[in-house]
Amino acid sequence: MGRGDLVEVALVEDGDRTREGRPRRGHRAVGALVVLLLVGVLLVDGHRAADLAARTAGAVGLNGSLATAPAVAWRAAAGAVLGTSGDLVVLTDPGRTRLRALTAADGAVRWDDPLPMPLASCDLIGSPALVVCSGAATGQGRGTEVVVLATATGKQLRTLRWPGTAAISTWVGDDLVLVGSDDQGAMIARRWSPGDGRTVWSFRSRADVVGPVPTVWDHGTGWARVTSRGRAAVSLATGEAVSPDAPGEALPPAARVVGGWVPAVAPDGADVARSLAGAEVPGRLVAVPATDSTGLDLPLVASDGTLARLGPDARARWRLLTPAWTSVAPAPVLAVDGTLVVAVGDTLLAVDAADGRTLWRAVIGVPGAHAAATDGLVVAHLERALHGLDLVARRPGSGAVVWREHVVDAPSGRLFPGRTLLLATGDQLLALRTT
Repeated sequence: MGRGDLVEVALVEDGDRTREGRPRRGHRAVGALVVLLLVGVLLVDGHRAADLAARTAGAVGLNGSLATAPAVAWRAAAGAVLGTSGDLVVLTDPGRTRLRALTAADGAVRWDDPLPMPLASCDLIGSPALVVCSGAATGQGRGTEVVVLATATGKQLRTLRWPGTAAISTWVGDDLVLVGSDDQGAMIARRWSPGDGRTVWSFRSRADVVGPVPTVWDHGTGWARVTSRGRAAVSLATGEAVSPDAPGEALPPAARVVGGWVPAVAPDGADVARSLAGAEVPGRLVAVPATDSTGLDLPLVASDGTLARLGPDARARWRLLTPAWTSVAPAPVLAVDGTLVVAVGDTLLAVDAADGRTLWRAVIGVPGAHAAATDGLVVAHLERALHGLDLVARRPGSGAVVWREHVVDAPSGRLFPGRTLLLATGDQLLALRTT
């Protein structure tokens, strides 16, 4: 008996056999048909699995499986959540006086310490990630203090004491740039690397530029500027003085290429997207925070309240306008399986990433920019319910609801994607275990 006969006989009941134990001829045909159908199903499932693996290879911020509603694994009191690093989530307590790290798998406290300085502003930056806190310097004299902590232990690694009062604090790559003024009214700035404590550059304008008059501080992709008693501007890349009327410059070569485009700055200081062929389009090149291969090379430009996808010819393939009912511009949230999900205030809008056709929309009642996650197959998002927040899973192409689960009695929340899906509500953190 051949291998095929073994499969066929196994699919036929005893009552359908001949006395010799062979299946009747008609039922052999039925058995063969069933085998072919099963093989077809296996091939389709195999193709789907291979497609999913190809789409999610190198993906950014995707979760474990969201095929079924996740269960609450643990919860903890929490204020601001800085983010995750490896198996840890870093956050402050609800009173914003302490900084702690919890194990994402079970919520166990890895370390818990007071903030390095009162009212500190903290970020999780770099790879491997470091905790960087800054605030008004304590002790003698005015100024700004920056403290770098090891994420795994909370141990202080290095400290920067800067003589200025920071009016602008921004990141250029993994470097912190502080911009402000000193006692002589000069505009001062420093670009500093938390990873090794190295000062990349320092800047000081002439004295008496910043005075006790109405003062405006502003910055773009590659510059920072003050308009006060006088005017001054500095390049964030090099630390050199630039004209306050035209402080723009190209970003360093390390700027990520997205679909043949890189972010840059025009001579008048405006953000532009620049193609590798040299074409320029007004606006800021924006990345998709969480994406499979759909969004890794999707050139999206935000400009004047619109979001557009650029083609290689510098023309917009499609454009989303800010609706009349909101002043918030569309912002990309995630991309999955050819669908781009965009936040417009408290509404999620799903469009075809190729042509911009609207596929579905959901009014979720909370800020949409940080309210959705994906596993590569479904989109899960928060939605305001009668007594708090539901988590709702939808098919990315159709918006069809796969499941809905009430998760917390809180008015608003923010999702942090990962193997453990984290939900921060402002005073507590919930870990939702995915399969």
